[in-house]
Amino acid sequence: MIPAPYAHAAELAHQLRPLSWPLRLQVIEAAVVAHAGTFVPAMSGGNWGPHLAELSLLGISHSGDTTEAAVANWIKAALRTEKYVEEAA
Repeated sequence: MIPAPYAHAAELAHQLRPLSWPLRLQVIEAAVVAHAGTFVPAMSGGNWGPHLAELSLLGISHSGDTTEAAVANWIKAALRTEKYVEEAA
């Protein structure tokens, strides 16, 4: 049995995978608010920073050089966690 936070993360990751980027971003932003996560999007357009995006949600954290990359990396990490927790059970 997968512990609750990781089960929720895996469920969210499966939900996010087929979505287009604009929808993916909306779902992530809503999940961060609903589950008290943190989300720091990367700045673009010559701003001073941050130049790295970070996402921490449901016990899984990841980053990327763009906001889209951070979300994609978080999805991969959530799916890997699901796999490894299931194998360990």
